[in-house]
Amino acid sequence: MIDLCRQYNTVESVSMFQKLYTLLVLSGLFFPRNAGGVTWELIDLVEDVDRLAEYNWAGAVWQFLVDALDDTKEKMRTSKNLQINGFALLLQV
Repeated sequence: MIDLCRQYNTVESVSMFQKLYTLLVLSGLFFPRNAGGVTWELIDLVEDVDRLAEYNWAGAVWQFLVDALDDTKEKMRTSKNLQINGFALLLQV
């Protein structure tokens, strides 16, 4: 994804760069699924970068955290070594 951002980091393709960079940042900060991965479910949200401020980010992050905890609870039945989709730091705060 970083390579794609570099590729579209030109004056002619500012719009595409904004979409890719926004997707990368949101995937890394708010919706971490795996190291360096992108949350492709957000692709519809980044289509209109100008309207991102109108989205209910607190609700979306909360729901993602609740879903991650639910998934982890189910996995605890069969495994002992688990990670909660990068949210361990948030839970400590």
